[in-house]
Amino acid sequence: MSNPKSIILSERVSSKFFSPAKKRVVDRFLEWFAQSDATKIDRHLFLAYGHEVGTRAVLSDLEKALSTRSSDEQDFRAELRAAVLDHRRRMDGNPMVVDIISAPWWIPFVANCDLDRISILEIRRLDAWLRWMTDKGRTSPTAADFLEYGARFDSEVPLVSLQTTLAKLDLPNIPSLALDLPKAIAQKRAQCRGTRHSQSRTHWPRELSVAPEELPSDWRTTLKAFRSLDALSDNQAPSHKTVGSHERRLRELAWSCCTTGNPVELTAEAVARHARIMKQRGCRATSRDINISFLVRFAEYLTTATDTRAAPSESSARMSVAPHAPIGVSTQRAPVPAG
Repeated sequence: MSNPKSIILSERVSSKFFSPAKKRVVDRFLEWFAQSDATKIDRHLFLAYGHEVGTRAVLSDLEKALSTRSSDEQDFRAELRAAVLDHRRRMDGNPMVVDIISAPWWIPFVANCDLDRISILEIRRLDAWLRWMTDKGRTSPTAADFLEYGARFDSEVPLVSLQTTLAKLDLPNIPSLALDLPKAIAQKRAQCRGTRHSQSRTHWPRELSVAPEELPSDWRTTLKAFRSLDALSDNQAPSHKTVGSHERRLRELAWSCCTTGNPVELTAEAVARHARIMKQRGCRATSRDINISFLVRFAEYLTTATDTRAAPSESSARMSVAPHAPIGVSTQRAPVPAG
């Protein structure tokens, strides 16, 4: 972008468009600009001004002050916005876009493309690919070149991101980008999927729990009874999904008992000891509470099942076969009026 200095300096700041604070900000820049040797306004000039002032907000304050200036051109605003972002990166110790695209491999892109269309992350992604092409001495990439560049990645996603970045720059429709890059992406995708499918399933060793058949017989009997019950036959019985969670917690509890040399039992002491072992393993308090709550509920189920098998009463037998009253309907008999 090129704006003659005479045009910028001839439009002295008027209080008609600026508040006193904004007027001071713009006047400060115009005074510096009048003393400089620059003949055009671009992001490099703004960055030079920001570097001389040395504060983080100098360019953003100038951008805010000039936001009310109706005669600003769109290119002027774009250059100032790019300078504001690059100045922040410089103050944060990060590479600026103007420094990245100063490399020789960026010359064709700077001359023919609008690099403001892509973000700083896409700038870095494209810079890595251009640097690799320059180091390899490649000028017109082929599908094999894209595959060689993508060999360091575990999937085709970086190549797809590179394709998206190049598409934003509206480059000419050349075969290396229109044909070879999509071909390389398809081959990379096939390689990664083939590798995942060819891997055999990993069988992790059981380190923190015992096998289901190693549980005590009464635990296994109760779990088997729960799995055989109909979900609607007893409102107190756990669901089929919950039974698996109970079994997993019981296997972990049995493992804790075996590793500490204690009998495998579901008591308060065993559960407290298991909680301490889980804490030593780094389990969070929420996970420990969930595991313990499962064990407590199973202990209640186990006690109920044991009492029922030991002494089933006639009333409980009748209640087990009698249908439940609908919700909201009283089961008490109405009093018979006297007389």
